[in-house]
Amino acid sequence: MIRIVYRSLYLHNHRQDNWDKLLPLAEFQYNNHVHSATQMVPFLVNTRRLPRMGFEPRTKSWIKAVNRFVERMKESTQEAKAALQKAKDDMAMYYNWKHIPALEFQLGHRVFIDAQNLKMTRPSQKLDYCFIGPYVVERKVGTHAY
Repeated sequence: MIRIVYRSLYLHNHRQDNWDKLLPLAEFQYNNHVHSATQMVPFLVNTRRLPRMGFEPRTKSWIKAVNRFVERMKESTQEAKAALQKAKDDMAMYYNWKHIPALEFQLGHRVFIDAQNLKMTRPSQKLDYCFIGPYVVERKVGTHAY
């Protein structure tokens, strides 16, 4: 279904003066696309139902070409869902692979602070301290701040 909408969006003429006739297709595609922030289709959020193209048969047709078309649409939709799920799993794997969990400190621990982004009064940063401290952890302010 998405493949058809994308193809139809690029079927403008050479003078590109028929874009207004393609706006309903663009709106349908936008409303039928799962957004990453909400993980839902915008049309579903607004109306509590999925948008329909209008030609989805509810029962089996006696015309074999219609049944074949419906099956192809179902198969391509399942393939697209599987590809999206694989991409999501791959992205999660690569994120988790490089993600290092934050260190947990206890009250009373002595820690050094990275001085790379601190402005010091020394004339040469090259010869300045890399770490300053040790400081005693007094309290936890946030999830990653002490």
